[in-house]
Amino acid sequence: MSLYPFPKTERLKSRKRIGQLFKQKQTIGAYPLRVFWIEVEEDMETVTQAAFSVPKRKFKRAVERNRIRRKIIEAYRLQKGELCQYLEQKDKKIAIVWLYVATDPPTYATVEKSMKKLLNRLKQAIETNEKSR
Repeated sequence: MSLYPFPKTERLKSRKRIGQLFKQKQTIGAYPLRVFWIEVEEDMETVTQAAFSVPKRKFKRAVERNRIRRKIIEAYRLQKGELCQYLEQKDKKIAIVWLYVATDPPTYATVEKSMKKLLNRLKQAIETNEKSR
C-alpha cells in the first residue's frame, strides 16, 4: 500500500463538473501551472477530485503530453496531503483542474516548486472565499 495514494475515486471525470470549473473561472496561476477550482456541495467520496490537462495545441506528440501529465500528477500526489487535511478540518470538498500553460517541457523540480506554491495559494483562496460568504 502506498503512503501517498491517488486512487481512481480522486480523479475528476465528470464533464458537467469540468464545464462548471471553466465557467466559474476561479483560477490561480504560478508558472508553468494554472489551477481552476470550485467548491462542491454534492456528496463526493473524497475531499478532492482532480483532473490534469496538457494542451494538444502546444505539444503535438502524445508521448510529450503524457510525460508532462505524469510529472504533474506525481507532484500533486506527493503534496496533496496538507490540502486534504485542511479541507477535512473545514469540512469542504473541492474539484480541481491542473492546466499546464508553458510551451516547453518542464523539469520535475519546476513542476514541484510550482505545485507547492499553488497548493498554498489554493488554501488561502478557499479561506478568503469562505470569509466572503
